[in-house]
Amino acid sequence: MQFAEPKIEKSLEERKRQKNAEVKRFGKSIIIATVILLGLIIGSRFFGRKMQADKVTSKSPAVKIYKMGQGVKVGHLTFAAWNAQWYEKSSTNKYLNVKPDSCYLLVEITLKNDSNRRKIKPLFVLIGEKGFRYELSKKWHAGVGNLNDFQYLSPGVSKDGYIVFDVRKNLQYTLRVSASHRPHYYALVEIEPE
Repeated sequence: MQFAEPKIEKSLEERKRQKNAEVKRFGKSIIIATVILLGLIIGSRFFGRKMQADKVTSKSPAVKIYKMGQGVKVGHLTFAAWNAQWYEKSSTNKYLNVKPDSCYLLVEITLKNDSNRRKIKPLFVLIGEKGFRYELSKKWHAGVGNLNDFQYLSPGVSKDGYIVFDVRKNLQYTLRVSASHRPHYYALVEIEPE
């Protein structure tokens, strides 16, 4: 009889261990199932939103690209690009000449302030055929007509001059003109250098 009692105690302990192991396995499976379901729910919401956003942007209207010589209204400013030329030097004077990184593209423009307030000059960005964006060149010497540095335009006044970019030659470029205080107001002008 002494041998029978330890077997009963062992079998009770084994049953308790088995039940605990089963409870732990069941708890782990519930946790895993919950994590998988949450992942599916969150993932479906995320991908659903992304697809919805893609649909909205694909319906956006095409932006009109203007030709040189056409007047373009950007906010309260009217803008026109008249001529574009390539230059290898910034000056014929050897002391004032600053070599470009690639080539200077000079664009002759006219700006007119159509509002009744003094306006800040627009922002000019040249966009290459591969989508690269180029800012105005600071290397070109400041001279009469250089509009890189002017700040304000009085009401009803128009100003003729030029802007200069340092870009690779013989590529297609589009000039993006935007109101500096309202960057979502912009126009695109196709630049055709001589």
